[in-house]
Amino acid sequence: MNKKKIHIRVVKQSLVLDYFFRGRRFREHQRLSNTTENYLIVKQNAEILGKTLETLDERMKESGLLKQSLQPKILKQAISDERSKTVFGYKLSHGIDDFLIENFKKGSNEKHYRDSVNAFIKVCGDLDVKNITAVEYQKCKDWMLKERSYGTAVTRINYLHILFDWFIRQKKYHNGNPFIKLKQRKKQNIVTIPEEHWTKILPELKKHNLELYNFIYFLKCSGFRKEEALQQKWSDVYFEKDVLMVVTFKDNHNEDLFPLNLSNGELKKHLFEMEKSKADNYLFHLNNIDILKRFQKVLESLELPKYTLHDIRRTFGSYWAVRVSQIQLMKLMRHKAIDTTLKYYISIDVLEIGNKLNNLG
Repeated sequence: MNKKKIHIRVVKQSLVLDYFFRGRRFREHQRLSNTTENYLIVKQNAEILGKTLETLDERMKESGLLKQSLQPKILKQAISDERSKTVFGYKLSHGIDDFLIENFKKGSNEKHYRDSVNAFIKVCGDLDVKNITAVEYQKCKDWMLKERSYGTAVTRINYLHILFDWFIRQKKYHNGNPFIKLKQRKKQNIVTIPEEHWTKILPELKKHNLELYNFIYFLKCSGFRKEEALQQKWSDVYFEKDVLMVVTFKDNHNEDLFPLNLSNGELKKHLFEMEKSKADNYLFHLNNIDILKRFQKVLESLELPKYTLHDIRRTFGSYWAVRVSQIQLMKLMRHKAIDTTLKYYISIDVLEIGNKLNNLG
């Protein structure tokens, strides 16, 4: 940035900031008298102004304004905007930062919004918010429905809808919301992976990709969500107590315990084997984005259905739904409310009861 150091000067006993920006000189009156206390305030203002000008210079470069300077009135307008983004374009990546700060989104909630925006940027690019239309929405939606599960597509599109509602309220977007909410599908039968398919999947994984095999087998034994498994550390594994500490993905502050002795300790035995070759404190070192594609590529080679990672979780939940109480199942699945457990797994329990009663008759 073509600017000299910002100088603090005294003009008629009042403090002012003199500085250069892109070859032009500017003066900003502070409306403060020349006292020691006020001088410290203006010195702090000078530091903030320096950072703002650097940010503004970057925004101008992003907008293709490599040489142009600013009229004093426009510069004042840009600086008064504490983030100085609206004058030379308002990228979606900048907009999501503002939204999250303004709405105090943290933890997994923040992650969902960022994942939604990153997915859009991957498909359509980091566009100015004002230039995003129904065309980009359709392109993004088509990609989502093809590359992600329907449930994930619903989540991502609906988060983007909420984000653009906010842009409209903030007058950063001047058309109707381009992101039309997707409706949840009616409850479908739970997809589970039969044991005869596991007998093909696991040996194939172990033969060609040991790290992916360890991860998939871990999911099979635990029913963990993908994100929960990826953040597991060896320091969270307590072999002597037969428990594993897990931070629930949907609540980053909620630590829970998971038993290692289910099914004659198959998860414990698996972790014992993995520990022999551990590299650091993390159990797994896989690329979050590539896991599903690599798993489904193996399924395709075996001519099996393209199961998702969440189908592994559903298989685990379905297996234990007829073997433990509903409260115990809720604990194993780490659902926040029993309603979730009942919604997805109670039908299996009822059918099993019906089958048993028929056999007794």
